[in-house]
Amino acid sequence: MHYWDGFDFRDTAFVGSAASVTENALTDYFNAVFPNVPYDVAAAGIRNLLDRAVTNRAMYAFFTSKMEQYLFNPASPMRNEEYFIPTLQHMLATDSLDRYRKARAQAMLEEVVKNRPGTPAADIHYATASGGTGSLYALKTDFVLIFFHNLDCGNCRQLAAAISTFSTLTLRHALLERLDEQVVQASQRAASKRHLTLDQADGGTDRKATRRSATKSDPQAGSPASGDPQGATAPPSAPADTTTPRVPPGLDAPGQSAGTLTLVRTADGRSRFGGYIDPSGNYCTLPEETQAILLGLAPAATPVTVSVGSLGEYRVLVSTDEVTGDTVVTGLSMAADNALIGHQLAIEAVMALVGAVIAVVLGSAMVHRSLVPLGRVASTARRVARLQLRSGDVRIAERVTPCDLASSPEVGQVGGALNTLLDHVEEALAARQRSETQVRQFVADASHELRTPLASIRGYTELIARQGADADLPQEAMRALARVHSESVRMTALVEDLLLLAQLDAGRELAHDEVDLVGVVLDTVEDARAAGPDHLWEIDLAVLDPEGEDGSEPDFDTDPPLVAGDEARLRQVLVNLLANARVHTSAGTRVVTRLERRGGSLVLTVADDGPGIDPAVRERLFERFARGDSSRERRTGSTGLGMSIALAIVTSHGGSLTVDSVREPGEGHGTTFTITLPTAPGS
Repeated sequence: MHYWDGFDFRDTAFVGSAASVTENALTDYFNAVFPNVPYDVAAAGIRNLLDRAVTNRAMYAFFTSKMEQYLFNPASPMRNEEYFIPTLQHMLATDSLDRYRKARAQAMLEEVVKNRPGTPAADIHYATASGGTGSLYALKTDFVLIFFHNLDCGNCRQLAAAISTFSTLTLRHALLERLDEQVVQASQRAASKRHLTLDQADGGTDRKATRRSATKSDPQAGSPASGDPQGATAPPSAPADTTTPRVPPGLDAPGQSAGTLTLVRTADGRSRFGGYIDPSGNYCTLPEETQAILLGLAPAATPVTVSVGSLGEYRVLVSTDEVTGDTVVTGLSMAADNALIGHQLAIEAVMALVGAVIAVVLGSAMVHRSLVPLGRVASTARRVARLQLRSGDVRIAERVTPCDLASSPEVGQVGGALNTLLDHVEEALAARQRSETQVRQFVADASHELRTPLASIRGYTELIARQGADADLPQEAMRALARVHSESVRMTALVEDLLLLAQLDAGRELAHDEVDLVGVVLDTVEDARAAGPDHLWEIDLAVLDPEGEDGSEPDFDTDPPLVAGDEARLRQVLVNLLANARVHTSAGTRVVTRLERRGGSLVLTVADDGPGIDPAVRERLFERFARGDSSRERRTGSTGLGMSIALAIVTSHGGSLTVDSVREPGEGHGTTFTITLPTAPGS
């Protein structure tokens, strides 16, 4: 109960960057408590832990998700699912979880209680290899081995291979035991048949004595018969026949099956005769090399496995006949059992291959299915990433759905974190928008209010200046008065610029009349020529003489190039660009103003061959109050708002304003401003 006393459940770092520290502590707690205390004490410890963790949502989510993860872990420190029941009960009782997670916990609890000790196991239905079906309750055996495994689990595959190997070894052992019993039985049947034959031949006298006397009286008895290349000798009761294989005594005993072999060597070692029954049931003589292999075996109490050349593997029993003293070898072929084992191995190999394929397919399907909710989370993130969040009143409606949050603990954690992040971003954007709105409103109000006093200041300074000559004011006063007047003019221009920007930011509608850009270009360039006679001013009205579409001589275009917009504001943009070219370049600079048509747009460019713009300045050229050379800007009276105003005006007309400047040595120099405006309908 006191294990977690020193743990700070409010420190979210332990479930963030230091999550492994917390998980190790949880694992150590389970391993220390569960094996050593009764279940009710362990359950109370789990509830106490969750009572402490519930004060922090992140901490509570971490502990409950780890306990759920341990539920499905084969090496779980929770020992069994009984210890997960208090966790689920606590999750259902707390107010910290939403209804989706509670529904999931309720479903898991219903499944867990089904398998508690003392409750009947659920009946399991299965399909057999032959295509039939069965159930667990239908099996009427003393013991049933049920192997539940995950096709995607490496440990499960290893265990399945071990079970398969064990079953094969068990089958082989059982087959050997059965075959050994059959060999012993075949040996007993053969011995009974040989003894019966001897009894019939000796008339019931002592068989050992008769056998010994027959050997002494006829030294040639039992020698290989003439014409028998295999050296087989017929038993005493067998008729002399040199054309067919001689059947060893006992091999023809009733019950001897195909594959049985018998080899008999007399006690004196002078004669031997052996044969086997082939798969067709015919008697065949054992080859000499096979006889030599079998006779090299020592008598034993149990059968042994021997490879007898072309006949394959045999399970043979070597014994000594107690009646005659003969060495008798009896064997049964292992071909059928080996074929069965091979068939079993082939089936296991095929099953293993099929299992691997199924594991790959199902694993891929399971992984794909498990990643589908995560894919939707990623899709939500991509949609949010495509939103224009740079400016304006932005609302982020995209969120991870509750069903995806409840799909799995991992997806739920990622999706929940993303939803929280989007909430915070939306709040930050809303705060930014409120702040920008307040600033713009302040600028608009201040600019509007400053216009009247500035106009009064200008008026009074002009009045005093006109009356100053008659009033004989001191020269210093006249200079100060002129300075006040110039600064009031400059401040008025600044106020007017700020007011215009505020109006444009507020989305104030501009005039949408048809504007002839040719006239605007001619007027503004003429004014610039008058203001800067030391520059070379050129006009290129390519829009008026387009080439013939069929390659013929160009014709003069009588239709004026028109755009829909505010002529005064468009003229202001061009005046600003020409003024920049005049102020920021040296005398003799060539400035070309070009107007052309590109598709459904009119393109106006102002290009100069001046020194170019510093890259650092170019990146923030259209920002408000941007200054490239502060001393020069103050000298020329610039407010730093001209380019931002030009951009705002062009944007409000549905066009674009870009700049291209080269300042690198060896690559030329110069600056080009490009204005693109849509043409008026019908133009």
